[in-house]
Amino acid sequence: MYNDAEYQRLIAALESDQTSLSKDGYKLILKAIPDSAIDGDIDPRVLELLLKLQMDPGPETIDLTDLAPLRACMNWKSLDITTMLLNTVHSSFTGRDGNKIRLRIYSPAELSQKLPCILYFHGGGWIGGQMAYVENICKYLAEKIQGVVVSVDYRLAPEDPFPKGFHDCVDAIRFVCENSNAFSIDSNRIGVCGDSAGGNLAAACALYDRDHKKHKIACQALLYPCVNPFSLENPYYTWDENEYEVKAHVSEIRNLCIHELPVKRCMAVVRNAYLSDEKDLKNPYASPLFAQDLANSAPAIIITPEYDRLRLEGEAYARRLAKAGVPTTVVRYRGINHGFTEKVGQYPQSQDSLNEIAKYFNYITASKYII
Repeated sequence: MYNDAEYQRLIAALESDQTSLSKDGYKLILKAIPDSAIDGDIDPRVLELLLKLQMDPGPETIDLTDLAPLRACMNWKSLDITTMLLNTVHSSFTGRDGNKIRLRIYSPAELSQKLPCILYFHGGGWIGGQMAYVENICKYLAEKIQGVVVSVDYRLAPEDPFPKGFHDCVDAIRFVCENSNAFSIDSNRIGVCGDSAGGNLAAACALYDRDHKKHKIACQALLYPCVNPFSLENPYYTWDENEYEVKAHVSEIRNLCIHELPVKRCMAVVRNAYLSDEKDLKNPYASPLFAQDLANSAPAIIITPEYDRLRLEGEAYARRLAKAGVPTTVVRYRGINHGFTEKVGQYPQSQDSLNEIAKYFNYITASKYII
């Protein structure tokens, strides 16, 4: 689909038909549904898919002793939309616990100079997902930043609960920085990116980098991040259905997007699987929204879908970053639900969101913005 004329028209519309405004100290970019002028409605591509998935809502409960069926469902077919030749290198290193951490490294075929780099952490609720599922995301980002993208195969719960997967991500950043010459990476132009649970890990790594004064991360790109995994109310965030504008397809939006049962079930599993100690419910490296202070964090771009149960916490995190003086941009896509970026080559918003991340990353890592 991605190479037909209609798809390209939709991509062009997303680029041109947008509203930019200032909200709570951060820059908010609103992207309309590219082939609809109606606010408060769902994107027709999303609606078509949701109606198909509604016929198979999945299990009522999740068996922590057998996550294979759930993990298999997390692979969404995407397309390779790159237009240039890229190298893919499989690598690994030893983490702090003596475990082997696998990496996939994507880069332009011709390496003539030190290149910028993004480390990418896949989503999957900390209990699923893998590098193969986000390969087309990583390849396209490598093309758009004309640089290196390193995909990290961090450990998953419940076999390896928090903080093991988080430590793998931190260790991957260290490994890339220590071996930047070998990978033709400019160590002053390194960013982190991730979707959903991966967005949580990217935000947590940015906090760790700030807390430990590493000054390695120049930019954080968070795709619909889960920064408050247990939906705990706090001074910065309260979930409120009234924050969602719903005018059409009300039942589908509310029941399949905003009150999406799989999300609620996943959060219950995370509480039992991801955290080995209840005291970590408010650990900022598990729940970044609970960090006491966000000052001096890396500049951030946060991508939010309009009809995502996690949208409000992602935008609450943007408010906190902006209040702390961190340059922050939010790009909100109307009519879209959680997980849309993984549908590369099918949803035009997926490609556009990666374009926005690449533009922001390239801008922030220009010389005068390097931390």
